[in-house]
Amino acid sequence: MTQAPLSVPTADPIEPRELVLRFLSSIGRPNEAEQYLKLFRAEPEAPPKNAAPTLAWRLHGVLFFGAASKIDPLAQAIEAAPQGVQVHLDIHDLFALDTTGLEGLEQILKAVAERGGRLTLSGAQAQPASLMERSGFNVRLAAQSAAPQGPAAASAPGHGPSSGETPG
Repeated sequence: MTQAPLSVPTADPIEPRELVLRFLSSIGRPNEAEQYLKLFRAEPEAPPKNAAPTLAWRLHGVLFFGAASKIDPLAQAIEAAPQGVQVHLDIHDLFALDTTGLEGLEQILKAVAERGGRLTLSGAQAQPASLMERSGFNVRLAAQSAAPQGPAAASAPGHGPSSGETPG
C-alpha cells in the first residue's frame, strides 16, 4: 500500500500581541492579557523653552516583548529630529523591563547617537535599573553622554579619537 506524502502545515508568523494573548489564555489568565498589553505607554512631554532641539517622553508600565513595538514611534520621531537633538526619557513609572524592551531602549540610544544628540534617562525603578546595569546599557549611555555632541563635535579641538581623552 502506498502512503501519501506527509505535509506539515506552516504557521503564519504570530504578532507579539497575539503571542501574549495566547500565552496568558493558555495559563488560565485570559482576562489579564489585555491589561498587560495596555500597561506600557509613552506620553510626550513639553521640552523646556529656549533649549536645544529636545524630545521628551514619560514611559509607563511594562516594556516587554509584547509592547516593544510601541517604542518604534519614539525612534521614528528621533530619526526625523534635527541634528544635535536632546532626548529625555522619564522612566519613573516604568516598573518592568525585559531584554526585548531593553533592545528598544538601545534602538533609541542608537537613533540619538546618529543625530549627534544625547539621551538621558531619569527615575529608574529597581528592576529596570538592574537590567540596564547588568546588560551594560548604562555604560553605553554614559559613554554617549560623555562624548562631545552636535555637528561641531567632530571638529572641536581636543575632541577627536587621537585627543587622548577617555570617556568617564
